[in-house]
Amino acid sequence: MGLLGPPDLSGTVDRFAWPVTRHRYAASTTNADGYRVPGATASASITAHVTMPSGQQIQRLPEGIEPGDARIAYTSADLRVADPVTGARGDEIDVFGERYQVAAIRPYRAGASGAASYIEATLVRVRRTDPDPLPTEATP
Repeated sequence: MGLLGPPDLSGTVDRFAWPVTRHRYAASTTNADGYRVPGATASASITAHVTMPSGQQIQRLPEGIEPGDARIAYTSADLRVADPVTGARGDEIDVFGERYQVAAIRPYRAGASGAASYIEATLVRVRRTDPDPLPTEATP
């Protein structure tokens, strides 16, 4: 590793990346009737290199996730996972017509300062047809 720290590979990550769409969701709120009101959605184009997980990455997948539903994204863009405290959903990424939710991130740091160079994000395929599956209004 040396005194300068690990090399900055963000340029290599960016060289193999292509445009994908990131959807970011604000935290939901509750209305006066006690029903959840979804937060606003903001979409942005970012670049990421998305690939199938390796054997070691498959072993690190959360329990219950099928390897065929997982992808690994390498990007220098900001990605967020779900926050159970605020109720904010994790970012979702559209890759070749499929939507994936960011399940975990691992930052890779470079240089003596240890600044984040790029991140490895574990993505899990979203299999719902309703973009907001929780009830938002009363049902008879």
